[in-house]
Amino acid sequence: MTQSVRLAALLILISLSLWLGFLLGKGSTEPSPTPPIQVTSAPAETTERQVTVAATQPADAYTRVRALNQRIEFLGAQTDGRIISRERTQLLNDIAIELNSSDGRLFVDSIRYYNQLMPHDGAGLLLESHYHSSNKQWQEAMVPLMAAAEFPESNEQLEQIRASQAQLIEKIYADFTERDDWLGLSEYFEALLLRDPNYDRIRLWLANGHAQAGDLDAAIRTLDNTGTQGVSQQEINELRDTLLRSDIETVRFRDEGGALVARATINATAIELLVDTGATTTALATNTLRRLGAYPINESAQVQTASGRITAQLYRVPELIVENTRFRDLTVLALDNPPARWDGLLGMDLLREMNVDLSGQLDSK
Repeated sequence: MTQSVRLAALLILISLSLWLGFLLGKGSTEPSPTPPIQVTSAPAETTERQVTVAATQPADAYTRVRALNQRIEFLGAQTDGRIISRERTQLLNDIAIELNSSDGRLFVDSIRYYNQLMPHDGAGLLLESHYHSSNKQWQEAMVPLMAAAEFPESNEQLEQIRASQAQLIEKIYADFTERDDWLGLSEYFEALLLRDPNYDRIRLWLANGHAQAGDLDAAIRTLDNTGTQGVSQQEINELRDTLLRSDIETVRFRDEGGALVARATINATAIELLVDTGATTTALATNTLRRLGAYPINESAQVQTASGRITAQLYRVPELIVENTRFRDLTVLALDNPPARWDGLLGMDLLREMNVDLSGQLDSK
């Protein structure tokens, strides 16, 4: 065998050995482990697959919260409309399932986080509102519901939102009514109108709340500004007729041995006032005024009472409610020696404002 033939055979043998070693090495190599989820840095297709797999695996609630939040972050970072459309529905469905689970309270922050990253998603806002409403958290439910009305996906969803709002407002109204908190109801509905000044259903309930609190002037003013968005003209007319019929309200003060006594509150503290038609100005006990947050205005006045003329210090009361009639920024007299058993005198200045007909009660004495 010539030297050139031996050299060629050697080269062929070496090549075959290298090829065989490559094949054996390739067959024995194990697949690399799946990397951990990195929503913000992994490629979109890989991240989408890993997040979905992680969400379907059984885990404790806190692990599921973290997995959901990672999916929310992933969705919030997307600019591809196809990915957003595909993932959004499934993500909201999974959040809804978790909110309805026994660990639902742990996932409230997840839906809030979703709405923070996707602030114009009416479906997400509706889901958050529904959760709070199902737990009778009326006021927490209203904020996302009103936000959802600003970003409806369709006319059909807007109608759904408006229907949900009407139902929720009725529940909130019933809640305040059950607690007989007409002042709280008025303040809450006024705050809602600051967010949505054109929501006439809220305005109608607010007018009714003012009326129930005894502030008929405020009720009429509110009703005059109520339109027909989600409210029928018949409802407006019926409430207006009711308010006009109750414009002269007959209050039956409590009779205590020939004396008429009115219920009143200052800073949610109950007091009792002796009805004194001979007093030109309402007067309260000095210690009561100081105790309940009223303050002197460095003025005094002489007034006529049933017992004669007296000189008394003037006090400013931020709010006084007498028999469901509310008076704000009121000036009253301070009595160092109030009538026995009572906290002061209810004078004609407030009796006239209350528009109370006292003739029936006084004539019976």
